Amino acid sequence: MWLLNLGKPTNVPPMNEAMAIDLGANLLGEGILFTIAAALLIFEYSRQSASNEKKEREQKQQIEDLKYVISELSMHQEQHKAQIRELFRYVYDIDSRVVKVPWSPKANPYKDENTPLPTINSKKVVNDQSVINEALYYIQNTLYKPSSAECAPRKMYRA
Repeated sequence: MWLLNLGKPTNVPPMNEAMAIDLGANLLGEGILFTIAAALLIFEYSRQSASNEKKEREQKQQIEDLKYVISELSMHQEQHKAQIRELFRYVYDIDSRVVKVPWSPKANPYKDENTPLPTINSKKVVNDQSVINEALYYIQNTLYKPSSAECAPRKMYRA
């Protein structure tokens, strides 16, 4: 006690038996209450930390799921971009092959009902120019649907 600078030790007077039992009972009761309170605090802390860990695991799982979905959507987006580029290539390729001829109703050789259509003989095939003109006439009259009566498609007969 002298080293700790607490002063000189004092003599404790002896207790009678009833006071000792009362003091022991108080110490035991407070010890039990302190132990129960400490156990409840430890239990609550561990329950809260387990709950927080569970929430963190769920959040991490959700983040991983979202990352997976985003990567899948990104992959689909890249596939769609590639398909769109391929379709544009096809369109430009087809557009470059199309012969662009200005068309007017006066330039059509088949506008008149009296003009005979070229026929296919048993030995000769109709030349390509007439087939192209016939195809252009058909496309222009079915796709563009002119309003004048003289441009209306006529009946096509084959011999």
